[in-house]
Amino acid sequence: MESVLESQKAAASIAPGLSVFLPTTSPLSGGLMLRIYQTRPTELLLPNPFGAGVLVAPPDRLDDFGFAPSAFDRVMIRRIIALKPVRISDVRDSVRATALSGFAGREAQVLARAVAAISVRRRRMLRDQIVATVMRRNTSPDLPDWLTGVLMQTGLNPHDLSSVLCAPVRNRAPGGGKGGRAADRDGEAESRLPPRLRLLREVIGNLPDILPPDYNGTSAGRCLRLAENALTRMEALYTGLAECLLVPDRLAGLVPAGRPFATDLGLLAGWTRFCLMAREVMRAPSRAHAVADLTALAQVLGHKNNASAQDAPVLSTARPGPSEWPREIDHALYLSERNERMLRAEITLDVRDV
Repeated sequence: MESVLESQKAAASIAPGLSVFLPTTSPLSGGLMLRIYQTRPTELLLPNPFGAGVLVAPPDRLDDFGFAPSAFDRVMIRRIIALKPVRISDVRDSVRATALSGFAGREAQVLARAVAAISVRRRRMLRDQIVATVMRRNTSPDLPDWLTGVLMQTGLNPHDLSSVLCAPVRNRAPGGGKGGRAADRDGEAESRLPPRLRLLREVIGNLPDILPPDYNGTSAGRCLRLAENALTRMEALYTGLAECLLVPDRLAGLVPAGRPFATDLGLLAGWTRFCLMAREVMRAPSRAHAVADLTALAQVLGHKNNASAQDAPVLSTARPGPSEWPREIDHALYLSERNERMLRAEITLDVRDV
């Protein structure tokens, strides 16, 4: 009996946790990852600021990581780890509430305030539509609120469902050899995609042009493969949600307590920031540093606590030397300003009229 209990405890101790991305404004490579367990303390994962690899530590130990955490990061993390339990939708709301409080700067505060007003109206509209869809069905009472939160996170609207299911395959040129009307329909469907999904398709589809010419077989090549795999998963997430909304019986079968779609929802914001960071590579002061930052973020997003040597992400990530960074530009200041710029873009990404 004791051996069985010990085996169960060991299995629980290595059970994968739910990974949720946290956007950062600290001088880091893009962002942090919060890994939430049911039977273990929460962990914080971040790119190693001293070189290759991923640092794993308690979320209240930011000052031990060798960089100066921003006020935004401190407040955001404190708010999130105080939640019991931590839910993905709560994490997103905490990030925006922290920006709304002014900890990410005046510009982010103004944007967050404008987006908050729009989000309240959109949340109410989505919930009303969902309630009308599932009423008179034997559904979970938590379904309307849960699904509303999911749609808010993905930026998916009910009127976008046909676009998600009918948009052309990524990386295919408009028309793809079709007639003019078919090309127009495909272009219209692509333009109506949720902003996050469209961003993922556009950037990851063009990632080979952003990476160094010799990326194949290197850590940058592994970064590309991780990104392409993530795009496939995120497309499946949007397709699955669209199919559930179009088939009421399938929607009624969703049980929020089972955390459907949770794994991909937790990483969606991370791969969104990955794409925003990839857009910055070409105009960065040092392309080598920018690509290394991009690869480091992919490593965090692809991190597994039970990964084998074969599928462990970008194990050989190399950091460029200080000589490749322009001396006249403060590196830490540049990273902080870049991350603040990306946070502002993330705040307004799903809102077209801000």
